[in-house]
Amino acid sequence: MVKILGFKNGEIGSLYILPTAMVVVLCALAGFVIGYCLMLWAFKVFLLNFDGYFTFYMKKTSMILSIVFLLIGYAFVSVIDFIRIRRIPMDVALKNVE
Repeated sequence: MVKILGFKNGEIGSLYILPTAMVVVLCALAGFVIGYCLMLWAFKVFLLNFDGYFTFYMKKTSMILSIVFLLIGYAFVSVIDFIRIRRIPMDVALKNVE
C-alpha cells in the first residue's frame, strides 16, 4: 500500500523496519532481565527442597551472546523482509489493495 502512495524503499524501511527493530531490542533486553530474575527465583524456590543446593549461575559472556544472537536473527529476518518489499513491482501493488 505504501508503494502506491509513492514511498521509496528507504522510506518504507524507516517506517516499518526501524521502529520494529527498536521494539525488538527493548523487548529483548527487558525479556532477558525478567527471565534472569525468574530463573533466580525458580532456583531458590524449587531447589531448596533438595538435599544438595545448586545455584543458578550464568556467565556475563553467555548473557551478552544470547542477546546478540537474538538480534542477529532479527537482523537476518528484517533484511529478508526488506528485500521482499523491494521486489514488489508497482503494477502488482496497484492490483492488490489489501
